[in-house]
Amino acid sequence: MQRRGLRGALASRKPGGLDPDEIGTLETHADVRRRLDLICRAVLTGRLRDGQAQAAIRACEAWIRARGEEVTMEVVGDLRRQVEDLKAQLAKKPTPKIGAWSG
Repeated sequence: MQRRGLRGALASRKPGGLDPDEIGTLETHADVRRRLDLICRAVLTGRLRDGQAQAAIRACEAWIRARGEEVTMEVVGDLRRQVEDLKAQLAKKPTPKIGAWSG
């Protein structure tokens, strides 16, 4: 009877979660990989419940999407500047004069 009570108490106990210092910052893709590894180990060791892990993984996915959008906008901005530079260079070049054909 005591064993059953102890099992029930352990099963209903909330996992402690992760220490904020252990989680660290999320600034690079390497941070995302580290965090996903931490989440996986925490689930496997019982420190996080499935729902908590899913929420943390969704947060990582949202960061990846947001970062991808930032990078895309940076690339688009660079390409836009390059196109404008090329247009300016072409505008400075003299245009060839097309004359009548002589034959």
